[in-house]
Amino acid sequence: MPPFAPASLDSDPGGLVALGMRRRPLVVAHRGASASAPENTLIAYRHALMLGAEAAECDVQLSADGEVVLMHDRSLSRTTDGRGLVSRRSWAQLSRLDAGAWKGEGFAGEPVARLSELVDLARGRMRLFVELKAGRGLSARVAEVLEARGARPDEVVLMSFDTKLLAEAQALAPRFARVLLRRKPLFGASYGASVVDQALTVGAHALGLNQKGVSSEVCGHARDAGLPVLCYTVNDPWRARTLRHMGVDGIISDVPRRIEASLGTVRKRRRRLAA
Repeated sequence: MPPFAPASLDSDPGGLVALGMRRRPLVVAHRGASASAPENTLIAYRHALMLGAEAAECDVQLSADGEVVLMHDRSLSRTTDGRGLVSRRSWAQLSRLDAGAWKGEGFAGEPVARLSELVDLARGRMRLFVELKAGRGLSARVAEVLEARGARPDEVVLMSFDTKLLAEAQALAPRFARVLLRRKPLFGASYGASVVDQALTVGAHALGLNQKGVSSEVCGHARDAGLPVLCYTVNDPWRARTLRHMGVDGIISDVPRRIEASLGTVRKRRRRLAA
């Protein structure tokens, strides 16, 4: 098992323990090992496991018939051979698409994946940070999948830019820690204390911030409030070290192994891909 601190939100309402961040900084594989494999596919998460990733992020949306699928874009065109919106295709249609060939011939035939499959793959191996993208009923369906797959609070964290989805997640899946994501500040070079207030208002356990707007000041405000700060998407080792010195607790990266090496937190590499 990865070195997670068993998190029970009943006994620990927030902070590093709620996110399993006993050891800092935590490096999260963005959409799996997405620099080397097609994002949000099972092969990307197998690559992340092979690299020894302690945690990985994924994006979820609903198909037309309510299946929770791994996909970042609303449109299918960038990462599959399909067209149109994810939300307007049934799971039967989505399951026939090629989600790997765009990344390279060696990945041709890699299918679109479901959250249920990823939960099973990651169980006991790495923590999942699940970003709720958009869609009516998404939080409810994610909660149902996590319940059906027997996911534990120390295995899954829920994230979203959408405060409504986070509120729904709090009501429907209160056992799981939640992260409020914020985009780059519209005004000024860095985030202000207001982002901390926003996270507290929606009952989040941590903040996920664009690396371009992070400062020591906002990290200090978050620390005082008991909120860890995660930054996305950081692929430069020098930048990762700078953010760490600012007080960032976790880094989301396309190249997790490289970032871990720069921070001195590399775990033992897996000998082979997980089954």
